[in-house]
Amino acid sequence: YKFILLNFWLMRNNIVILFGYSGSLKSEMTKSIGEKYGLRIIHPPTILRGLYNEGKTNTLISTKGFWESEEGIKLSKRRLKEDSLDLKLDEMLLEEIRRGDVVMDSYTMPWLTKEGIKINLRSSLQERANRAARQNNFSPEKIRKLIKENDSMSRRIFRNLYDFDIMEDLDVFDYAIKPEHGILGGFKKICYYLNKMGFKPIK
Repeated sequence: YKFILLNFWLMRNNIVILFGYSGSLKSEMTKSIGEKYGLRIIHPPTILRGLYNEGKTNTLISTKGFWESEEGIKLSKRRLKEDSLDLKLDEMLLEEIRRGDVVMDSYTMPWLTKEGIKINLRSSLQERANRAARQNNFSPEKIRKLIKENDSMSRRIFRNLYDFDIMEDLDVFDYAIKPEHGILGGFKKICYYLNKMGFKPIK
């Protein structure tokens, strides 16, 4: 009986929030989960990039590879000094969560809302660097340095904004996986968990 109540509380309004660092496959996982379960798909990094680009936002397009690029690192450095757009983004995301029927990849929502299923995609720095290098035609050594720098700045941004630590305060997550076998293996594990929690696939 308690397990049924827990399932209902976690899945109400059909909300899934994915967390992962650059190169952890969170954008791909978000898209696949949205399509399988009929959920609205939101990529907050794309919205944030649009807010810094004359306010043009698109919730559906992934910014895969951007944040570990040199241009992305420059924008992250800017965010350390200007936090108003990060705050605006989080207000937008909380509103999307209140609407329900949504899956998103977010650095902040696991800590800022009690709603939904929160999944942590855990991949080592080297695994993420190798994956990003293949996608962006960079050397693993160069992309590893950029990803490590981006991880560090992301941690600083959210500690400054909200006083939580994305590398240490991990009790907020309901489920954690290591997608070491690529998106297919990780996706199957997530689907198994979501099905167990009461989510209904549409395909």
